[in-house]
Amino acid sequence: MASGVAIDLAGNIYAADLGNNRIQKFTSSGTFITKWGGPGIGNGEFDSPIGIAVDQSGNVYVSEYNNNRIQKFSSTGAFITKWGGLGSGDGEFQHPCGVAVDSIGKRLCG
Repeated sequence: MASGVAIDLAGNIYAADLGNNRIQKFTSSGTFITKWGGPGIGNGEFDSPIGIAVDQSGNVYVSEYNNNRIQKFSSTGAFITKWGGLGSGDGEFQHPCGVAVDSIGKRLCG
């Protein structure tokens, strides 16, 4: 089940595949390009990826509902960084459902 979809500047489509705990990338005509992820809590692994966004540089941001974090990847799926964790304090999340990037590349998480 795709829970979130984002499109990069080249028209490629990224789908957050909630049930398979992965990200899939397609061309604008629907041809499969690549996938990354798998179930888990480590870097590059997911537990219910639900929100997805792509910035102007092609970096991919994924919010994870059950891991309570946001992960950042290159356009090919290489892990870059992560932030968040379970909690109600600054920088912590409780089941983030979405992530967005504005026109100047600022992350907006929620």
